[in-house]
Amino acid sequence: MTKTNKSIWMSCLLVPIFVVALCSFAVGADKPFQGVTLTIPMLEWPPTTITRELTPEFEKQTGMKIRYDVLPWEPAHEKITLELAAGNRTYDVMTIDNQWVGELIRPGYLMPLPWKDWKEDAEFDYGDIIEAFLEAYGSSFGKPGVKYVFLFATDAPVVFYRKDLFNDPRYRAEFQQEYGRELRPAVTWAEYLDLAKFFTRDTNGDGNIDLYGATMMGARGDPLACDVRVYIYGHGGDILDENLVPVLNNEIGVEAIEYYVDLYRKHKVVPPGSTTYGYDEVLAAMQTGKVAMMENWQTFWPSIQDPAASQVVGKIGGAVLPRTPEMDFSRSNLGGWGIAISNYSQNKEAALEYVKWFLSKQTQLQYARRGGTAGRSSVYSDPEVIKAVPHADAYVKAMQYGIPVLSPVLPEFMEIDSINALEVSKALAGMISVKEALDRAAAKIEYLLSKAGYYD
Repeated sequence: MTKTNKSIWMSCLLVPIFVVALCSFAVGADKPFQGVTLTIPMLEWPPTTITRELTPEFEKQTGMKIRYDVLPWEPAHEKITLELAAGNRTYDVMTIDNQWVGELIRPGYLMPLPWKDWKEDAEFDYGDIIEAFLEAYGSSFGKPGVKYVFLFATDAPVVFYRKDLFNDPRYRAEFQQEYGRELRPAVTWAEYLDLAKFFTRDTNGDGNIDLYGATMMGARGDPLACDVRVYIYGHGGDILDENLVPVLNNEIGVEAIEYYVDLYRKHKVVPPGSTTYGYDEVLAAMQTGKVAMMENWQTFWPSIQDPAASQVVGKIGGAVLPRTPEMDFSRSNLGGWGIAISNYSQNKEAALEYVKWFLSKQTQLQYARRGGTAGRSSVYSDPEVIKAVPHADAYVKAMQYGIPVLSPVLPEFMEIDSINALEVSKALAGMISVKEALDRAAAKIEYLLSKAGYYD
């Protein structure tokens, strides 16, 4: 081979290599996270299902692979806290219950998020994020200007009700005659009780009650503790005052929980097994047509509308929680899950890309259209979202006037919940009075917080 031919041959050989290199560089430039895998713990519930449906597009755009570790609630809490406490790099992005925020922020397990940069990003539109949740769960416990948690699934309780029953001409005429007013969702707690009594009945004439007016989650633990908060907040009360002193046993708290206990013991307008009902049991009661009204979290809406599980698809409406006559608006109990980044992640830049993608307007809109409880105000005016969630206006109001599960969300939050559930369960069982139950709870909470050093 001559020198010239050899040069030509080498040139021909190098050109494809150069082209391949260029193509590889272009792919790498377009997909800077090619080959990165993020591991994310998520609860076994509808928001996770929806997020997984949206994920392939994100993987396609970035080159990342997302691995979801899907867990039930209690194992999720235990596994996440243990992994972080050990400083393990198991997880990158975290989805966490609002109840865990305090115990994860204070030890330094979560990475501060660049919210100020996002605020300057016009495309991100920071002002569209629902502020109530940021204030409730993004707090830094004494570090102004630091936010660790944004919104994965917003949530607030609403009253789901059977539209078909409320619109039935026979029931409407009967209710008008008996109560002297139109049959419609309750504005006040007194009206709510009237409705619960009215719909508790034997519908097939066999002498047994087969429809109950309302629900309660009396299972000791998180479900009952949740109901305690919902009813106390919904009557204008609180668990702690601004100095973290327990006030749940004041006049308002006692009135609220007496009302709650009476639904079961005195008025018998909830199913007989309600003291063992948790989230799933209450949901099943609505899905099977056993109850006319259900106070529950908005997150369960997709399950009510699931034809594979629900017998009341298309028959359910939603309304804000009732209030007392003295209150200007219904006070809801903000819940939901947050999204954060582990301080131990080896893929923090990729994790930030995922969080920003999930919080983007486009992703949030697609999330909401599939039934997800999004964290952006704008999505709830979208026609497709309104079609999917006809009571979107009620949910927005619930969020607008909602308050955190506890303010601030202390690391001792779950212990406080456990105390409340234990003592109120005794009142539900008729073992002690509501006043005694709340006095005992208040004393235990004050001792807990005093021991933790919250008081001077």
